Amino acid sequence: NWDMIWDFLGQIISSLIFLAPAGILFYFLYKSYIFDFQNGYFYDTRLTKKLFEFLHQEKYKDKIIPISEIHGLQIISEWVHGKNTSYTSYELNMILKDSRRVNIIDHGNIEEIRKNADELASKLWVKVYDITQFYTENFY
Repeated sequence: NWDMIWDFLGQIISSLIFLAPAGILFYFLYKSYIFDFQNGYFYDTRLTKKLFEFLHQEKYKDKIIPISEIHGLQIISEWVHGKNTSYTSYELNMILKDSRRVNIIDHGNIEEIRKNADELASKLWVKVYDITQFYTENFY
């Protein structure tokens, strides 16, 4: 009987040793953001339950952003060098009134990110600054 219990506990511990790092990695890599137009904030959905508690804490100033502080949207490109491949990646960033930039999304498809930016800009009533056209014409 004890052998079965120890085998069972060994299997649980082995599973936890494997799953715990995967869970921690998933937590830090998986980011889901929301534009909450009802409350007027852009934030990481993991903060939803304590949004108003964290609202004015310095630690969260890049994680909870008043929509009214968004000046515009910026699309930039970067050349990503991988071990076996290289490609152009595109970022959609918010430009805040205090000049900070906050990343919204990274994407490999320029047409899709432009479409996302235009849709979002129309809801935010801000301009899109597509810097990729400048770099494409002058540097590639």
